[in-house]
Amino acid sequence: MPNRPPALRFFRDHPKPKTADPFYLSPEWKALAAAAKKRDGYRCIRASCPTPERGKGGRLIANHKTPRRAGGVDRLDNLETLCPTCDARFHRDKGRAR
Repeated sequence: MPNRPPALRFFRDHPKPKTADPFYLSPEWKALAAAAKKRDGYRCIRASCPTPERGKGGRLIANHKTPRRAGGVDRLDNLETLCPTCDARFHRDKGRAR
């Protein structure tokens, strides 16, 4: 009878997925994100946005202009509203080896 590998071997060999910073679940962040979206008229702020109507009525993301890991602060003047397409362009290097 052939030997079977342990059932959890796959999970042992792969790194755990990254988890989001708990700050992004806090009421403070949610209030800041909502204020940024309201300020920007619930639209993506990129003039070259390819999303119809610049994402109005769809999913929008409050993005740090200067990322927190680079010393960016959690203030309204450091936030901008982006659609998922423009956010992916902004973070095109995310996940790549740095």
